[in-house]
Amino acid sequence: QGDDIVDDGWLAEQTFKRWQWRLGTHNATLALDALEHGGFFATHISPCGFAHLQVESLATASEDKVLKLWQGLGYYSRARNMHHTAKIISEKYKGKFPETFEEIKSLKGVGDYTAAAITSFAFNKPHAVVDGNVYRFIGRLFGIKLSVQSAEGKTFYKKLAQKLLDKKNPALHNQAIMEFGSQYCKAANPDCLNC
Repeated sequence: QGDDIVDDGWLAEQTFKRWQWRLGTHNATLALDALEHGGFFATHISPCGFAHLQVESLATASEDKVLKLWQGLGYYSRARNMHHTAKIISEKYKGKFPETFEEIKSLKGVGDYTAAAITSFAFNKPHAVVDGNVYRFIGRLFGIKLSVQSAEGKTFYKKLAQKLLDKKNPALHNQAIMEFGSQYCKAANPDCLNC
């Protein structure tokens, strides 16, 4: 992808992948199957192999239809949030996924983590994605004793992660830190020898 030109198909794929994170890996696959079965995907496949979600179709569907397709997956609030968000994207943003952290965070069911992930991975904007792997890695690297369970700790870690973020390559940086935390700086049995 060029710095100033982003293919809409690629962008739609990346944005929806970030949105999928809210579902969890196993449920995301099942949810996508359900949405596809319900006719919410376009018939064409992008060069990346992604069937584009038709936000308009999801937005205009009845909640009953969405929930029926979601049946058996659990997390029904997530189905309702996706349905509600599709309506917002369709109406307020004219079918285009919002690009700013603030706009994305204002969507129903989206918090700091998801908003940062979408803005970073889909739009390459400088927002640190802070998950358990990042908390653990930064805490160990800097010898931080603050609990990530406390409001003070969460704020401290998020500010530090934002300060450390490679602003020119935030998506790659975020992915690398999360991956490193999950592969080497594990909660149990960290691989410190190869760190």
